[in-house]
Formats: sequence, structure tokens, C-alpha cells
Amino acid sequence: DGLSELIKAEAGRINFDERFLTRSLNVDLSGGEKKRNETLQLATLAPKIAILDELDSGLDIDALRDCARRVEDMSNGADQPLGVLAITHYSRLLDELKPDFVHILADGRIVETGGAELAATLESDGYGAFAPATQDAADASASALADLF
Repeated sequence: DGLSELIKAEAGRINFDERFLTRSLNVDLSGGEKKRNETLQLATLAPKIAILDELDSGLDIDALRDCARRVEDMSNGADQPLGVLAITHYSRLLDELKPDFVHILADGRIVETGGAELAATLESDGYGAFAPATQDAADASASALADLF
């Protein structure tokens, strides 16, 4: 049927072995296989928005590339692009999943917003470069960010 064909096609796009399609959900799958399975589900269900918390966690470079590229393709879809909030601690995910915006959170607040280059700055300089030095600086930063919304 149409759904089975869609699932097989999506499995092929992310190099997810079809033998896993008839198994119980995530039973005896490695971390990378689980992430591929979640990416397959995301592509099949086609939501408008996805929150991906550490998509890169536990993935080898090939699985990371396959999953991130598929999410990137979905986010650039012509019919209904997928809105993605990707949470990560490492910039290697962003080599494949190209961000429109990068937000840096420190102490529960967004302390800096920028483009993809901001992730590279964070990677080289660490969070200390973005943490407010005083409470006055934190208040000023929060006020400036509130103006954006």
C-alpha cells in the first residue's frame, strides 16, 4: 500500500535497513539505528514543527550525516517546509543541518542570537565568552532580547 511504500522509500533515503521495519519499535537497535528510526518517523509523519534534542548524540559520522541531511531536506521542502528547533552541544551537527539562526542559552536565558557563524565562535571561545559578567549585564541582555519578541 501507499504507506508501506513511503516508509520503504524514507528508509532508503537514510540508509535504514528495511529488516528493521518489521521489528517492534526500537527493540534491539543501536543508538544510531534508533536515531535513523526517529528520522524515518519524522519524515513519514510530516509534522509542521519538530524539536530535536541532541540528534547528534550517540551517532557515528555516517548516521549523523544521513539523519541531519534528511532533516535539512525536510526543512527546505517546497510544499510544507519543516520548522526545526535543534538542540545540540556540538557544532558538528550544524555542518550538515544548516541553521537559519543560532541561539546561545546560558543560565536559562538566551544570551546571544546570530547566524551559523555564532556556533563556530561558541565552539572556539566556549560559553564564558557569552555569560553576563554581572546581574546588570544579565538584565540588559534579557531586556534587549525581550525587544526582539
